[in-house]
This record gives sequence, structure tokens and C-alpha cells, in this order.
Amino acid sequence: MLALVADIAVGAVLAAVGPHTSLAVVIGAQLLLAIGTTLAIPSITADMAVATPQRLAATGQGALNAARQTGSALGVAVLGTLAGVHAAGIALAIGALAALALTALTKRSV
Repeated sequence: MLALVADIAVGAVLAAVGPHTSLAVVIGAQLLLAIGTTLAIPSITADMAVATPQRLAATGQGALNAARQTGSALGVAVLGTLAGVHAAGIALAIGALAALALTALTKRSV
């Protein structure tokens, strides 16, 4: 949960990035986002394993991996499409922040 909160905070920093923002701020925020996401993935995997009935454990893990890979592919496609438009970049940062906030609010403890 702490990793998701950190991702939301970093998303807020990235939403405020403009043309005059220092490159060090952008790189630092991206590194923190990468670390937070890396720390969140094992807990999400463990939550999925605990929440899935034992007879459906392999199906649950397969669904989790398929969802992660699909999300990654769609994320790259959307980022690549919107990268050239400044207004779209701001909207993308705000959307990512909203998605992280929604994830943090809906994550249930087992």
C-alpha cells in the first residue's frame, strides 16, 4: 500500500512537469515511480494468490499475468501516441494519477 501511495505522490509531481522543469526532477520522479511500482508488484501477486481459491490458483495467476502484460502493451501504445502533444501529455499525467489513486482506494487487504 505504501508503494501505491508513493506512486500517487510521484504522479502528482509528474503532472506538474512543464517545459521549464529541471531534467533532474523528471528523472528523479521517474526513478521513484519505477521503484514504487517494483515494490508493489510482489504484494499484488501475493494478494492474488491468497484471494484465489486453491483449485483456481493457476487460472488466477494466469489472469494476473495476462492483465499485467496487456496493461503494459496498451500503456506503451497510448504513451507513444500521445507523446507529441503537450496538452495530451498533461492529460495523460492526470489520468495516470487518477488511475493510481483508484487502485490505492480499491486495493483490499486480505
